[in-house]
Amino acid sequence: MKSKYLSASNLIFGFLILIAAGFIIAETVAYDITWDDSMIFYRYAENFVNGHGLVYNPGEFVEGYSSFLWTLLLALGGFLGFGIPVVARWLGVLFAIGSVIIVFNLGRRFMPHTILAGVIAVLLLAFRFDFGLYAHSGMETALATFLVSLTYFLYIKNIDINLSLWTVGIFAGLICITRPEGIIVMAAFTVTELTRYKSENIKRLLVRLVSLIVPVIVIFGSFIIWRLIYYNDFFPNTYYVKISGLDPFFLVRGLFHYLKFFIYGGGFVYFIPLLVFVILTWKKIETRAVFILFLILSAFTIYTTGDWFPYGRFMQPILPVLIAGIAAGIVIIKEKLQLNNFVVALMVALFLFSGYQNALRHDMEPTVEAFGHNIDVGYWSNLGRFLGEMQKEVPDMSVAAYPIGALGYYSHARIIDMCGLTDHYIARNGVQLRGFVGHERTHTAYVMEQKPDIVFVGAEKQDSLDRLVPMFIELNPKVSTYELPYSMEEIIESFIRDYEYIKLPDYLGFWCRKDSPCMQFCN
Repeated sequence: MKSKYLSASNLIFGFLILIAAGFIIAETVAYDITWDDSMIFYRYAENFVNGHGLVYNPGEFVEGYSSFLWTLLLALGGFLGFGIPVVARWLGVLFAIGSVIIVFNLGRRFMPHTILAGVIAVLLLAFRFDFGLYAHSGMETALATFLVSLTYFLYIKNIDINLSLWTVGIFAGLICITRPEGIIVMAAFTVTELTRYKSENIKRLLVRLVSLIVPVIVIFGSFIIWRLIYYNDFFPNTYYVKISGLDPFFLVRGLFHYLKFFIYGGGFVYFIPLLVFVILTWKKIETRAVFILFLILSAFTIYTTGDWFPYGRFMQPILPVLIAGIAAGIVIIKEKLQLNNFVVALMVALFLFSGYQNALRHDMEPTVEAFGHNIDVGYWSNLGRFLGEMQKEVPDMSVAAYPIGALGYYSHARIIDMCGLTDHYIARNGVQLRGFVGHERTHTAYVMEQKPDIVFVGAEKQDSLDRLVPMFIELNPKVSTYELPYSMEEIIESFIRDYEYIKLPDYLGFWCRKDSPCMQFCN
């Protein structure tokens, strides 16, 4: 009987994974959404493949990417002869399918007496729009999600006090060089271990903690030493651009970004079964680990002041673990209330709809942001190709840009990042504004002193306004942000008068220096 049950379970598992993988792949082909920020990774990886090193501009050693391991994986694909954007997309899909496999096993682990929790977990995860969206976005999110889920699964498989946590520590270390959440994972498991043992078990506690923490220290410590040598900095450049301390304004914005994960990810009702699971199984070590991991990651998300990406990107790495808890909670509710299969099927269908509803209408927030951004990426990509043709004739051409992803990747020109993500000086010395998340550092005088051939400040009128107004206010500090006495046209005229640039009529937010050799291509 046991072998038959296992055989049936394996068949169900295989069938589910095929359905989930097919859906994720179909979603990738149908939506074809790529984030502009992903192309910053592409440019770093391409420069590495071409022998320039892990740099955005050759010769400028600035760590402007947010994931070391993801950048290396993309570069590896490039070394093997594959197109880096293709590698990014399908690696993301592969890691997403890996997370689906893990979530099935997590559901089985939480509810070992039934396969139902695993089945529900796979369906809920695979059919969440945000999960699929980040799988093919070109960003490191799918990799981070896979590693966090795998590390958690390895941890709860090794809850026997006689087993060490070396494997868990190694994967936590890999998370550290993927995203900062690696430290959070290690901290969460450390706190979980401390809640488990009494004083007489101190020796076993120390053995487990050492086996957990040492690999993280070795892997992450080695990376920090390399970073100090290679980039001459302890933190990535993006840290100085984005972190704003404990300013209430930015913390509130971080809270808003955090709440988006729940509001647009099915709604708060979607997470009620998770609460049921945590309350009714609190004595289990795996439940406490989920709660502590969730709590620390929540604090980290709020502290980092939010992100412009839709659906709460910073909470995505823990999504499969939460989904497994939701699936287990649904099973617990079914058993406690003795619900029949039809009612449970209806409940699961409602949850599936809640997780995917935004994708059904492209004019709903925040899905409209994703599709609108994708249109902008297409514009920036075409403009980047245009600049790339220009760069062939003017090899030393420089472009001051906002944003820099597609524009930089396709142009191959030297880019001065006006937001400081890939610029060491602006990240540390730029004026701190309150505007678009991650794009709030600015130092116009520094940028214009370098006399860039091209200045690009946005694809749409609102983009241009959002960038030109802060630049104008920075240069005119007596002007109030809230009572701007000038029209957009007057600001543009001031920019032309002060810096001798011409705004091209056919391109929004696109300027060319009057005495630049690029003018012959811009007329």
